[in-house]
Amino acid sequence: MQIILPHAGIVLVIGPSNSGKSTLLKNMIKKKNILSSEIISSDVFRVLVSDIEFINLCDRPKDEEDNLRDEYNSISKEAFDVMDSAIEARCRLNKLTFVDATHLHCDGRKRYISLARKNNILIVSIVLEIPEEELLIRDRQRQNPRGERRIKEQYQIFKREKRLIIKEEYDSIHLVKETKNLEFIRLTNPIIKDIQQGIDIIGDIHGCYEELILLLEKLGYKKMKQVFIFIQMAENLFPLEMS
Repeated sequence: MQIILPHAGIVLVIGPSNSGKSTLLKNMIKKKNILSSEIISSDVFRVLVSDIEFINLCDRPKDEEDNLRDEYNSISKEAFDVMDSAIEARCRLNKLTFVDATHLHCDGRKRYISLARKNNILIVSIVLEIPEEELLIRDRQRQNPRGERRIKEQYQIFKREKRLIIKEEYDSIHLVKETKNLEFIRLTNPIIKDIQQGIDIIGDIHGCYEELILLLEKLGYKKMKQVFIFIQMAENLFPLEMS
């Protein structure tokens, strides 16, 4: 499977813990497909802001677990605030940035979509669809397991959110079930964009306004303010042909 990467943009690597996000990016660094400086990792930033690499929530009394979860959430909030500043700086400098986090919640993903649009760069999502059983096996093999309950919770959220992810306004989205043979292809020209479904060329419509609108709808185009402005300008310039 090949994934086209833009010259500049944001790449969200989406999936529950143990789905292989960090491993995939490390392998791409080894293959010299990407640079280590192009990766912004939530785990790394949690350590940077708190000096804490991992908080074990497994097998704790409920009161203690609740307190530790609150601490973890506070650390995560600070980490993501710093992360977002770094990502936005890279956007302004027209760089490519991989965001290594679970991205399981809609608000967080939409924040990056807005950031990409604000800086006129592309945003790509890579969704790792790993079965729950495999996630649990991998968790038991970790030095610091996240715990069966946490993995199952994340997987249920992921299943629910996947229906939303595929409808979100990414420039391209890639559903990946196996990362072993995944290949990144990078665009080197900053003005080239991956046009995905191609370009539709419509010739002279000879005043067939209604037929044109019907054709555009069948092609999947959405009505936008700019389109109506263009059509209105055309009607003013060529009243006989557009009537």
